[in-house]
Amino acid sequence: MTLSQRLRTIPIAIILLLAQTITLAFANNTSPSQPQHATIQTSIGTISIELYPQQAPITVNNFLRYIESGAFENGRFYRVVRLDNDNGKPKIEVIQGGANPGFKNFSEIPLETTLQTGITHLDGTLSMARGAPGSATSEFLSV
Repeated sequence: MTLSQRLRTIPIAIILLLAQTITLAFANNTSPSQPQHATIQTSIGTISIELYPQQAPITVNNFLRYIESGAFENGRFYRVVRLDNDNGKPKIEVIQGGANPGFKNFSEIPLETTLQTGITHLDGTLSMARGAPGSATSEFLSV
């Protein structure tokens, strides 16, 4: 079972206690055409992620900028949305995290849609969270 799947089975309050802080580390890949690798360290395990700069250059550059600036040092997972606690339409299931609350966000980035990137939101996909198109900053979510 993946960490994302494990987190979905744990009550929200316990997730927030177990994964109180997150740290993202960037494993520099010198080729911009290849996936970039990073890890999210939590108090309950490590999550390895791949970022695809060719498909989503704006989103990847934004995420890497936050990693390199140290914004995710002492960041938090702070929201779990499940089918049974989602009031939206359509219903979603996501785990949301973000930068250290004291970090001042950089400017918002333009939206890169799944149609533009070809990356679909399957289980385990990491995306920049946003409230409206073109409003993503440091918050991220995993499907």
